[in-house]
Amino acid sequence: MLIVTMITFGLLRMIPGNVAVAVMGTNAYRDPGAIKVFNADYGFNLPWYRQYFLWLGNLARGNLGFSWTLNQSVASLMARALPKTIALVGLSTLLALVVAIPMGIVQAVRRNKLTDHALNAASTIFYATPDFLIGIVGILAFAIVIPIFPPEGPQGGGVGAIITEFNSLILPICCLSLTTIDRELACRHRLRRARPRVRYVSG
Repeated sequence: MLIVTMITFGLLRMIPGNVAVAVMGTNAYRDPGAIKVFNADYGFNLPWYRQYFLWLGNLARGNLGFSWTLNQSVASLMARALPKTIALVGLSTLLALVVAIPMGIVQAVRRNKLTDHALNAASTIFYATPDFLIGIVGILAFAIVIPIFPPEGPQGGGVGAIITEFNSLILPICCLSLTTIDRELACRHRLRRARPRVRYVSG
Protein backbone atom coordinates (compact mmCIF):
# COMPACT_ATOMS: atom_id res chain seq x y z
CA MET A 1 0.00 0.00 0.00
CA LEU A 2 2.83 2.40 0.83
CA ILE A 3 4.43 1.65 -2.54
CA VAL A 4 1.16 2.47 -4.31
CA THR A 5 0.81 5.78 -2.46
CA MET A 6 4.43 6.66 -3.25
CA ILE A 7 4.01 5.94 -6.96
CA THR A 8 0.73 7.89 -7.07
CA PHE A 9 2.31 10.81 -5.21
CA GLY A 10 5.26 10.86 -7.61
CA LEU A 11 3.01 10.74 -10.68
CA LEU A 12 0.91 13.61 -9.35
CA ARG A 13 4.05 15.70 -8.91
CA MET A 14 4.97 15.04 -12.56
CA ILE A 15 1.79 16.74 -13.78
CA PRO A 16 2.65 20.12 -15.33
CA GLY A 17 1.41 23.16 -13.45
CA ASN A 18 1.89 25.14 -10.29
CA VAL A 19 -0.18 24.43 -7.17
CA ALA A 20 0.29 27.99 -5.88
CA VAL A 21 -1.07 29.47 -9.09
CA ALA A 22 -3.98 27.01 -9.11
CA VAL A 23 -4.92 28.07 -5.57
CA MET A 24 -4.10 31.78 -5.68
CA GLY A 25 -5.20 32.41 -9.27
CA THR A 26 -3.34 33.37 -12.42
CA ASN A 27 -2.60 36.81 -10.98
CA ALA A 28 -0.12 35.08 -8.67
CA TYR A 29 2.38 35.13 -11.57
CA ARG A 30 2.67 38.87 -10.97
CA ASP A 31 3.90 38.26 -7.43
CA PRO A 32 6.70 35.65 -7.44
CA GLY A 33 7.33 36.40 -3.77
CA ALA A 34 3.82 35.22 -2.83
CA ILE A 35 4.34 32.02 -4.79
CA LYS A 36 7.64 31.45 -2.99
CA VAL A 37 6.03 31.95 0.42
CA PHE A 38 3.13 29.63 -0.48
CA ASN A 39 5.50 26.89 -1.64
CA ALA A 40 7.59 27.22 1.52
CA ASP A 41 4.56 27.13 3.81
CA TYR A 42 3.15 23.96 2.27
CA GLY A 43 6.41 22.23 1.38
CA PHE A 44 6.10 22.48 -2.39
CA ASN A 45 9.65 23.82 -2.59
CA LEU A 46 10.97 20.44 -1.38
CA PRO A 47 11.85 17.44 -3.58
CA TRP A 48 8.88 15.18 -4.26
CA TYR A 49 10.11 12.38 -2.00
CA ARG A 50 10.46 14.80 0.94
CA GLN A 51 6.96 16.08 0.18
CA TYR A 52 5.77 12.48 0.29
CA PHE A 53 7.26 11.81 3.72
CA LEU A 54 5.86 15.14 4.94
CA TRP A 55 2.41 14.07 3.74
CA LEU A 56 2.88 10.63 5.30
CA GLY A 57 3.80 12.18 8.66
CA ASN A 58 0.75 14.44 8.58
CA LEU A 59 -1.43 11.45 7.71
CA ALA A 60 -0.05 9.49 10.69
CA ARG A 61 -1.00 12.42 12.95
CA GLY A 62 -4.54 12.55 11.56
CA ASN A 63 -3.96 15.61 9.39
CA LEU A 64 -5.68 14.68 6.11
CA GLY A 65 -5.01 17.99 4.43
CA PHE A 66 -7.01 21.06 3.46
CA SER A 67 -9.43 21.71 0.60
CA TRP A 68 -8.66 25.12 -0.86
CA THR A 69 -11.73 24.85 -3.09
CA LEU A 70 -14.16 24.39 -0.19
CA ASN A 71 -11.97 26.25 2.33
CA GLN A 72 -12.31 23.43 4.87
CA SER A 73 -10.13 20.69 6.25
CA VAL A 74 -10.54 17.26 4.71
CA ALA A 75 -11.19 15.79 8.16
CA SER A 76 -14.16 18.12 8.71
CA LEU A 77 -15.56 17.29 5.27
CA MET A 78 -15.29 13.56 5.99
CA ALA A 79 -16.85 13.96 9.43
CA ARG A 80 -19.75 15.82 7.84
CA ALA A 81 -20.42 13.12 5.25
CA LEU A 82 -19.53 10.06 7.35
CA PRO A 83 -22.89 9.70 9.21
CA LYS A 84 -24.81 9.66 5.92
CA THR A 85 -22.39 7.12 4.45
CA ILE A 86 -22.65 4.83 7.48
CA ALA A 87 -26.45 5.08 7.44
CA LEU A 88 -26.61 4.36 3.71
CA VAL A 89 -24.30 1.33 3.83
CA GLY A 90 -25.73 -0.06 7.07
CA LEU A 91 -29.40 0.26 6.14
CA SER A 92 -28.87 -1.03 2.60
CA THR A 93 -26.99 -4.07 3.92
CA LEU A 94 -29.75 -4.73 6.47
CA LEU A 95 -32.45 -4.45 3.81
CA ALA A 96 -30.46 -6.73 1.51
CA LEU A 97 -30.24 -9.40 4.22
CA VAL A 98 -33.95 -9.13 5.02
CA VAL A 99 -34.81 -9.68 1.34
CA ALA A 100 -32.03 -12.05 0.28
CA ILE A 101 -32.47 -14.63 3.06
CA PRO A 102 -36.16 -15.38 2.24
CA MET A 103 -35.31 -15.40 -1.47
CA GLY A 104 -32.54 -17.92 -0.80
CA ILE A 105 -34.95 -20.08 1.18
CA VAL A 106 -37.47 -19.97 -1.67
CA GLN A 107 -34.77 -20.99 -4.13
CA ALA A 108 -33.69 -23.86 -1.88
CA VAL A 109 -37.26 -25.13 -1.46
CA ARG A 110 -38.16 -24.77 -5.14
CA ARG A 111 -34.82 -25.77 -6.60
CA ASN A 112 -34.69 -26.22 -10.39
CA LYS A 113 -38.26 -24.97 -10.71
CA LEU A 114 -39.65 -21.89 -12.42
CA THR A 115 -39.26 -19.65 -9.33
CA ASP A 116 -35.64 -20.73 -8.90
CA HIS A 117 -34.79 -20.08 -12.56
CA ALA A 118 -36.60 -16.73 -12.55
CA LEU A 119 -34.71 -15.51 -9.48
CA ASN A 120 -31.41 -16.74 -10.93
CA ALA A 121 -32.11 -14.94 -14.21
CA ALA A 122 -33.05 -11.72 -12.43
CA SER A 123 -29.99 -11.85 -10.18
CA THR A 124 -27.72 -12.48 -13.17
CA ILE A 125 -29.15 -9.52 -15.08
CA PHE A 126 -28.85 -7.12 -12.17
CA TYR A 127 -25.45 -8.53 -11.20
CA ALA A 128 -24.15 -7.67 -14.68
CA THR A 129 -25.65 -4.17 -14.55
CA PRO A 130 -23.30 -1.42 -13.29
CA ASP A 131 -24.30 0.15 -9.98
CA PHE A 132 -24.44 3.64 -11.43
CA LEU A 133 -26.87 2.51 -14.14
CA ILE A 134 -29.21 1.03 -11.54
CA GLY A 135 -29.07 4.36 -9.71
CA ILE A 136 -29.82 6.34 -12.87
CA VAL A 137 -32.76 4.10 -13.77
CA GLY A 138 -34.04 4.39 -10.20
CA ILE A 139 -33.89 8.20 -10.37
CA LEU A 140 -35.62 8.29 -13.75
CA ALA A 141 -38.35 5.90 -12.64
CA PHE A 142 -39.07 7.00 -9.07
CA ALA A 143 -37.93 10.63 -8.99
CA ILE A 144 -38.85 11.95 -12.45
CA VAL A 145 -41.45 9.73 -14.16
CA ILE A 146 -43.16 8.81 -10.88
CA PRO A 147 -42.00 11.54 -8.47
CA ILE A 148 -42.15 9.54 -5.24
CA PHE A 149 -38.66 10.29 -3.92
CA PRO A 150 -36.32 13.26 -4.37
CA PRO A 151 -33.58 12.81 -7.02
CA GLU A 152 -30.76 13.63 -4.59
CA GLY A 153 -29.64 12.45 -1.19
CA PRO A 154 -29.77 14.46 2.05
CA GLN A 155 -28.15 17.84 1.53
CA GLY A 156 -27.52 18.64 5.17
CA GLY A 157 -24.63 17.40 7.25
CA GLY A 158 -24.45 15.24 10.35
CA VAL A 159 -26.98 12.95 11.97
CA GLY A 160 -29.71 15.61 11.88
CA ALA A 161 -29.89 15.45 8.08
CA ILE A 162 -30.48 11.70 8.23
CA ILE A 163 -33.49 12.18 10.49
CA THR A 164 -35.02 15.25 8.87
CA GLU A 165 -34.32 14.19 5.27
CA PHE A 166 -34.68 10.42 5.59
CA ASN A 167 -37.01 10.37 2.57
CA SER A 168 -33.99 11.35 0.47
CA LEU A 169 -32.15 8.21 1.62
CA ILE A 170 -34.85 5.69 0.66
CA LEU A 171 -34.07 5.57 -3.07
CA PRO A 172 -30.27 5.26 -2.61
CA ILE A 173 -30.80 2.57 0.04
CA CYS A 174 -33.07 0.55 -2.26
CA CYS A 175 -30.71 0.84 -5.25
CA LEU A 176 -27.66 -0.12 -3.21
CA SER A 177 -29.45 -3.01 -1.49
CA LEU A 178 -30.61 -4.28 -4.88
CA THR A 179 -27.02 -4.62 -6.09
CA THR A 180 -26.06 -6.33 -2.79
CA ILE A 181 -28.93 -8.82 -3.10
CA ASP A 182 -27.92 -9.67 -6.65
CA ARG A 183 -24.33 -10.34 -5.61
CA GLU A 184 -25.44 -12.56 -2.71
CA LEU A 185 -27.78 -14.59 -4.91
CA ALA A 186 -25.19 -14.90 -7.68
CA CYS A 187 -22.57 -16.09 -5.19
CA ARG A 188 -25.01 -18.60 -3.69
CA HIS A 189 -25.85 -19.88 -7.17
CA ARG A 190 -22.18 -20.41 -8.04
CA LEU A 191 -21.52 -22.21 -4.76
CA ARG A 192 -24.54 -24.45 -5.29
CA ARG A 193 -23.30 -25.39 -8.77
CA ALA A 194 -19.83 -26.17 -7.43
CA ARG A 195 -21.08 -28.33 -4.51
CA PRO A 196 -21.57 -31.60 -6.51
CA ARG A 197 -18.01 -31.33 -7.84
CA VAL A 198 -16.62 -30.98 -4.32
CA ARG A 199 -18.54 -34.05 -3.18
CA TYR A 200 -17.27 -36.02 -6.15
CA VAL A 201 -13.63 -35.12 -5.51
CA SER A 202 -13.88 -35.77 -1.74
CA GLY A 203 -15.55 -39.12 -2.37
